[in-house]
Amino acid sequence: MALQPAAGSRDLNPQQVEINHRLCEKLAAVYKLWGYQEVSPPRVERLATLLAGGAIEPEAVVQLVANEALALRPEMTASIARAACTRMAGKMRPLRLWSTGTTFQGRIGYSGGLRIEETLQNGVEILGVHDSKADMELLQLLLTSFSELPFRPEHRPQLLIGHHRIVSDILTHLPMEHRALARDALTGFDPLAIQNQGLNEDDAQWLEEVLRLRGEPREIISKLKERLGATDALLDMEALLEIIIPRAEETGILIQLDPSFEPPLNLYNGLVFQLVCMGPDAPIIVANGGRYDALLGEFGAPESEAAGIGFSFAIEDIRELLFPMGKNYKPTGSILIAYSKNVTIKEAFSYQRHLHIQGLTSELQLTPCESLQQAESIARARGAFSLEWLDS
Repeated sequence: MALQPAAGSRDLNPQQVEINHRLCEKLAAVYKLWGYQEVSPPRVERLATLLAGGAIEPEAVVQLVANEALALRPEMTASIARAACTRMAGKMRPLRLWSTGTTFQGRIGYSGGLRIEETLQNGVEILGVHDSKADMELLQLLLTSFSELPFRPEHRPQLLIGHHRIVSDILTHLPMEHRALARDALTGFDPLAIQNQGLNEDDAQWLEEVLRLRGEPREIISKLKERLGATDALLDMEALLEIIIPRAEETGILIQLDPSFEPPLNLYNGLVFQLVCMGPDAPIIVANGGRYDALLGEFGAPESEAAGIGFSFAIEDIRELLFPMGKNYKPTGSILIAYSKNVTIKEAFSYQRHLHIQGLTSELQLTPCESLQQAESIARARGAFSLEWLDS
């Protein structure tokens, strides 16, 4: 019999589970204040749904052996988008939804076999609004949610923002035959690829200059306007930043605008962003998201409602960043009820019920203790909050 869990799957201890619950509860409280409603998408979906119209690579999806093509969800947005376009099609827009759940991604391991990565995500979606005001709401909600978690100054949080339309505006300045390769060079931050794709010297130099534009948002927008003009995408981004920069400053989050930023996931086709914190050894992506209007169109939403934007927090990465190996965490604990041989088990259960009626968490030591000292030792070993000793 195998004694270890499958590679990539989770086998959490009670403290890890408790921390996960606490983090999710803090986030859920914020979402509810903003009027978001909880949904619970299925873990198993039709493969066609999870591939999101080609946005998700088949290799990233863990497929199941069944009579039809089924798979475990690699993320939750596609399932929520499907439900919004079918079961919730008649509901007034915008839909404001939040969810928590496990996702499963397939990876090819070093030995060539399939490795399943199981993670816990928590996030929100706004569906049915094309206007950039939905982007403003979502990013403000992201910043507010982040501020409710116990991050510390040494984590140096940074919000990296980009936009597909800005990338498209950049590419319109290049000959059509070079745009596909130029996009790859930009989004992959590959100056060598720019030199090797046959652009004339002026275009190559111009593209390299754009490639290196990233940093303080107002400064970057000003430089982009000099090169591209006041495009609609830049004006929308400028308005968005005017809303979120003050909130970011309040929460201690540095915002960086990166015109060439596009995440590897092909799900997004508008605003994209990542919230990154410094870990002990390397940066850690604690949240990411973006706009995915095209996905709603794939599920049959009418053009007026084919709009969606969302984000998700990586709960387990956050847990390990804030409470590595359980450090810095104060568990809630429970009261341990221990009793001597002078007390019957019936009396011990009765006392426990008395505590439960008061709303106090308590557990019972099922065998009598020889002494108070033994009971205290057991309470320490079990991490009890306090001890209730019943003797006579």
